Amino acid sequence: MVNAAGPHDFREEEPAVRHSEWSFDKDESLFDQLRRHTIRNDARNAVTGLRSRLNEQSNQWNQGQ
Repeated sequence: MVNAAGPHDFREEEPAVRHSEWSFDKDESLFDQLRRHTIRNDARNAVTGLRSRLNEQSNQWNQGQ
């Protein structure tokens, strides 16, 4: 869900952890599940970092800097 508080506000509420993120499939090893979960977390952290930097730049634009 996007929080649109301003014209250039790119903040997003943190999604709740979904049970489907950990699917304990008997055909998939625990290592593969851990790797898949780690890749997903790394991607989420990268997006969060980019969103933070974009929001900082947006705040500077909104303040006329």
